[in-house]
Amino acid sequence: MTTHARRRSPASRGVALASVFLAAALTVGIGTSVASAETVPSPGASSSPTAAPTPSATSAPTDENLETGDVRGSVVIAASGAALPGVTVVAVPTQPGVRQETVTQANGAFHLREVAPGEYTFTFSLTGFETVTRTAQVRVGLTTTVDVDMSLSNVSLRLDRQTVTAGETLQLDAEGFLGNERVEVELHSTPVSLGTLAADDAGALSGTIAVPSDTTPGTHDVVLIGESGRTASITVTVVAAAPLVATG
Repeated sequence: MTTHARRRSPASRGVALASVFLAAALTVGIGTSVASAETVPSPGASSSPTAAPTPSATSAPTDENLETGDVRGSVVIAASGAALPGVTVVAVPTQPGVRQETVTQANGAFHLREVAPGEYTFTFSLTGFETVTRTAQVRVGLTTTVDVDMSLSNVSLRLDRQTVTAGETLQLDAEGFLGNERVEVELHSTPVSLGTLAADDAGALSGTIAVPSDTTPGTHDVVLIGESGRTASITVTVVAAAPLVATG
């Protein structure tokens, strides 16, 4: 018996091809969906990767200490190199600014903190020693070191007596100031001005000073302060004036 092969009609072949194309399209679509699902960003995240920003100088946190500098130093006696405590250290800016002051410690050291940058004149003073001045530049974030030696003052001071009644006068003589400098005379501990004297060409001076009548009885210091910073002092005892006797 003769067997005849069945031929597919054109319509059947078209349906078959369409099925193949449909299957391929579905496969591609599913693959694309899976790939897309793998790259979907989590909620709140950026849809595209972004590099971390590079920190800049302006974005860095600011600190007041980063805008200032420190000043450290020590003061010693010139003749021996021994530490000199109790020295008053004053820093005055060359340009308008804030004046700072401190005192040297037992080891002769001092420390001024958070000093604005700029040029400063530093003055070191202590009764009985020559005043010393230094100029130094303070820079942001750095520590400036100012070390000095101080010499004993050559100023000598004499009074005609060591005990005086309130309201009386004292004869004062001194040497060792600069020629023709002006010298202030004060009564301490609470400073009371007793006047101003002028040294001669050789740096010597002489004059009369009056102790105020309302001076509290007790021990006081007569202090000389020259324009050059040279100082001298001497202790006096002030006694109360005798009360006035009423007459009638």
